[in-house]
Amino acid sequence: MASGDYCGHCGAHAYKACVQCRGIKYCTVECQEADWYTHKYLCKNYAKLSQRPGPSWRRAILLPAENVDPHFIWIDTEANEDEDRSRSTNEAQKKYNFDRPRGVPVFDYIHKYAVPKWADLFGPDRAYPAQSTVVLGNTGSGQHLDHSINLHYRDTFLLDGSKDNRSFAQLARGRATSSLRGPVVICGWSKVVDPIACRDLDPSDLTVAIEGTIEHTMKVNGGIKYFTRPKIPKKLTGVKVNSQHPFYKQVDVPLQHPVFFNKTVPQVCSRIGLPVLTYRRPAATTSAEVETNDKPAVPAAYLHISLDTTDSNDQNKNVAFGLVPQEWLDNTSSVLVVSVNKTALSAQFVEAACSFAEKEVLPLVTNASSGTNRDELLCQITKEKWVQFVVDSG
Repeated sequence: MASGDYCGHCGAHAYKACVQCRGIKYCTVECQEADWYTHKYLCKNYAKLSQRPGPSWRRAILLPAENVDPHFIWIDTEANEDEDRSRSTNEAQKKYNFDRPRGVPVFDYIHKYAVPKWADLFGPDRAYPAQSTVVLGNTGSGQHLDHSINLHYRDTFLLDGSKDNRSFAQLARGRATSSLRGPVVICGWSKVVDPIACRDLDPSDLTVAIEGTIEHTMKVNGGIKYFTRPKIPKKLTGVKVNSQHPFYKQVDVPLQHPVFFNKTVPQVCSRIGLPVLTYRRPAATTSAEVETNDKPAVPAAYLHISLDTTDSNDQNKNVAFGLVPQEWLDNTSSVLVVSVNKTALSAQFVEAACSFAEKEVLPLVTNASSGTNRDELLCQITKEKWVQFVVDSG
């Protein structure tokens, strides 16, 4: 992928590299968090495959059928003996005057059309694979691939009892309308229209390949369809809450962000009827995070005041009534807040909700005596009181 200046998740211009593998960049921390679900499988593996075994070897991605462990592999290549293809390649060399397109190694020009040696990647019977082009690079646009991406799989997978590919199923998260079966190898090709040679893939290609495959399975039945690029994942407007200025900042949140899958609903918001989800960013820097603050995001932490009235001695209860879970106070760099309904949130709305939790709910539950009826206390935390708080706050 022409990934030097493009986000590995949404395709926008990017400048923040993954701190661990340095092989992929992101435009925002939200895109990096959204892509971590996919990127985590390749992050460490990418560094381990930094040494090329030889000039003819190419880096591809293997989706094993039996386990959820997509990873990079090296595949040896050889010259194609197809005379028509060789002649086409020679014409391409003359056209470019041996000025190789980006990513095309010298080996490919010496050995004409470099194709993979599949060996036993697709089973002990050394079956030769079928292929589908799921992403076709488009050099005519600003955000583009400089290569196409192909899926290679057993040609007889519908007849030979091949099992569903667990790696693809895990990465697709239920969004594909049909499944892949047996082992799958993802390869890149050096030209976007008429591939000359197999070329290296990098960590940014896995997300593009999965999204392209999902789009492929949704639109094609029994045939091959080519795509210029998967649609940029939709984003919605959420709010990032910090402990320092700017305390509340609107941000674009990809729909594949973990906030929509973890489904953490603050108890205060649930009580007053605010349909929001939150995502806590730990203070410690990880390979899935490039942006942190030193102080805890206390305002958003108050949204998680426990309003659970069950017995505090219950072993299944995480925190006592009226308290905030300790990790939200001591180990949080920032908090992302989004709407359950996937509508845009304003910074003013989230600020008002945090202020209500801190100024109205917190004093109510902390000042209550031990003999106070908790159910009666909860009756004072209502949607009507929230609306009145917003009106009074102007």
